[in-house]
Amino acid sequence: MNEPKAIDYEIDINTGCFNVTSHSKAGKGYPRMERNGKRVYLHRFIWERCFGEIPKGKCVCHKCDNPNCINPEHLWLGSRRENAISMIRTGRLKFVYETKRQGRSLTDEEILLLRRKCHQIPELRPTVEELAKEFNTTKTRIINALGNRRGLVLTKRIICLYFL
Repeated sequence: MNEPKAIDYEIDINTGCFNVTSHSKAGKGYPRMERNGKRVYLHRFIWERCFGEIPKGKCVCHKCDNPNCINPEHLWLGSRRENAISMIRTGRLKFVYETKRQGRSLTDEEILLLRRKCHQIPELRPTVEELAKEFNTTKTRIINALGNRRGLVLTKRIICLYFL
């Protein structure tokens, strides 16, 4: 049987975090290891070694918001809901900003307005870039909305209005 790999870490004197240097990191920066043929996150492994089994439905969360940290004093057990609340309070919802950068979906009303703007005289017609900026979305979403690639629901509504 293989010997488990030693866990090497550096202590950040400013935060008290034990930052792992010896193991590869999974998505979002969590170090992991092989244990009994399974991949496990090191912070979960450390919790079990220090405090015992993790109850079903609980997450091992970080007080320090540092996924690379394995300091047992920085770990706490919480539900997914409690972890989400902690993420909101500490401002760790990076995906919100990424979603904004990627653009947002357009409502049916916005698609109608967008199409009206594009049926103007060609010289007065806004560019795709201008429309994307105005509607706070991406050029691709504008092009898809104009090409009716997202318009199935919208089309059905318009058709239904004709038959009422």
